[in-house]
Amino acid sequence: MAIKSERMERRKATNPDASEEWALTPQQEAAVDLLATGRTVTDTADAVGVARQTVSEWVNQHYGFRAALPVMLARVTPAHDAPAQRVC
Repeated sequence: MAIKSERMERRKATNPDASEEWALTPQQEAAVDLLATGRTVTDTADAVGVARQTVSEWVNQHYGFRAALPVMLARVTPAHDAPAQRVC
């Protein structure tokens, strides 16, 4: 039980609005933008003012963050860098 409680506390710290698990805070939105442009997790954490572990948790555990990151990556990645798609 203590482990579950500790996880819940960490989750609340990284996502203050626990009822909206998909909603992103302004810090998380900024982190998505930075990561999508090639910044490291450590650089991103420093830029948005959180611990590196917090950004790592967003990347690995926050539903909204995990959904937003590939969308932003697709927007900032030039089409010529995308892998060729089969046309048939």
